[in-house]
Amino acid sequence: MYKISKKQSKAIFLAILALCMLLTGCGGLSKKEPAKPAVPKVTKVIATYVQAPLNVPSIIEKNKHFLADAYKKNGIAFDYSTITSGAEQTTALASGDIQILNCVGGSSVLLAAANGADMKVLSVYSTAPKAFVLFGKNKAITRPQD
Repeated sequence: MYKISKKQSKAIFLAILALCMLLTGCGGLSKKEPAKPAVPKVTKVIATYVQAPLNVPSIIEKNKHFLADAYKKNGIAFDYSTITSGAEQTTALASGDIQILNCVGGSSVLLAAANGADMKVLSVYSTAPKAFVLFGKNKAITRPQD
């Protein structure tokens, strides 16, 4: 087991926060994907905003406009929707009403996937650095620095 120093855990937390915290999106991964139809131009992206119970990373992201500014640079409008229920968040994502779940519990994502939703976790953050583990399919990734 790799032990993470306090300095490393802070750096990891800040890097992940800067990379938009917990982002979940729809999409499948397969070795051979079928031909895709033309993708319509994205003009607006909506992310969930969950501030309770004291969700510091989401509050900071919204106040500092990290996501809004990134999308604005690409000419895409950005907005938030306050949906705090994990089940409602995954339903809104599956319907296309929301494009990013910015802070949703793992159990909600697992339940949605078990019910047929094609969920993809793009990044993870936690307020307790000693209480989480990152898993990946790439065997070359064995520690946070990778």
